[in-house]
Amino acid sequence: MVLYVFQGWSDGDLNPVKSFTLIGNVSFIALYAAVTLEFTLIVNSSPIAVTITVNGVPYPSGSSVKLGEGTPVTISVPTEVEA
Repeated sequence: MVLYVFQGWSDGDLNPVKSFTLIGNVSFIALYAAVTLEFTLIVNSSPIAVTITVNGVPYPSGSSVKLGEGTPVTISVPTEVEA
């Protein structure tokens, strides 16, 4: 999903509320910018720290991974760990 955020009017006004007295033909364009939503995935392990693979990229336990909304995610960890 893409979020659209109001940027201003075509006449340079940045207020999203536009008030005026109509005395003739007029045209305004509301300008929006697309913003891709981004989320943080925090990968951790317990009771020991292991390397966690997110979409094929290794991260140490406790890492924060930024991903866009709608991103398919595959997480993998070792099946056995020696301490």
